[in-house]
Amino acid sequence: MRRLLRPAALLLVVLAITLPAAADKAHTMYNKGRDAEERQDYEKAFDFYQQAFSLKPKDLRYRTAYEHIKYLAAASHVHRGQLLRESGKLDEALVEFQTAALVDPSSFIAQQEVRKTQDMINQAANPPQPMAGTPNLLKKILQEAQGPVELESISNVPITLKLTEDTKVIYETVGKLAGINVLFDPDYTARKIRIELNGVTLEEALGIIALESKTFWRPVTRNTIFIAQDNPRQAQGTGPERYQDVLSFELVASHRSAGHRERHTHAAVGLYRLERM
Repeated sequence: MRRLLRPAALLLVVLAITLPAAADKAHTMYNKGRDAEERQDYEKAFDFYQQAFSLKPKDLRYRTAYEHIKYLAAASHVHRGQLLRESGKLDEALVEFQTAALVDPSSFIAQQEVRKTQDMINQAANPPQPMAGTPNLLKKILQEAQGPVELESISNVPITLKLTEDTKVIYETVGKLAGINVLFDPDYTARKIRIELNGVTLEEALGIIALESKTFWRPVTRNTIFIAQDNPRQAQGTGPERYQDVLSFELVASHRSAGHRERHTHAAVGLYRLERM
């Protein structure tokens, strides 16, 4: 009997010593956390409050302090990460954002910054390759435009469309259905019309729209058309040919960034000539 009582007594003694010690340590960590929070050192405050809560998880005071400080500590890591990222230290910034997400898993901004920074790191490791043959592509487009061009619709599905809308919207809608690009004369003023297409081909659709809207269209490349107003000036020789510079600019602009447009427009005007429509 005495042999059984001795281990039990020893266990009670150990508990009597360790429980107050744990309580005292939790209180000490809690007080250190309060001091750090008052100094606005939220990351240290988080560490101290977390230790106090781990030692006494049922103590409401420690739980409340721990839950409260998580947001501030995570925000501190996010701010440091943003500063590091701005200075180009992407790997270090990513660590800060990941730490913030661990401190406060509910922080949306921490998760967002992790994804954003990871994408930046991936892009830096695998930069996009410059497009090869862009000058040749531009030259090919301009050469095609010098002679008669046959329009090729990318989609061969018959077009069915019932729409009352601005003519530009209608042309662009048909262009999307057929897989072609649509360019407009800058001086063209669109108006609302009602159009009804039932299983027609691309050229039939464009012809119907042109008739209803009093416009004309012309292919300028195999997958691009140009739209302008159909008016009496064409008969006087001041109609479609006046659009050659516009078309040249539009074609060049669609294949060049804004910084290259002005330089290539003048060259394109010399190369690009439309026969009379």
